[in-house]
Amino acid sequence: MMPRWLKTLQEWLEQIGEEDMEEVLEWYQGWKRYIPEVVRESAEIEEIMRMALEMIQDKMESIE
Repeated sequence: MMPRWLKTLQEWLEQIGEEDMEEVLEWYQGWKRYIPEVVRESAEIEEIMRMALEMIQDKMESIE
């Protein structure tokens, strides 16, 4: 599931502009709340969430 999740995020980030970044952040935060803490603490999920944040940060930097 998570590789598809990252792919969806990547495709979304490729199509949007600055005005949509708040929605992206809300989407990320919603998923973070949805995933149980015990799952989020696994090394694999932590890495995926870190990668997602890096992708979002890269997008934000590219549109500044």
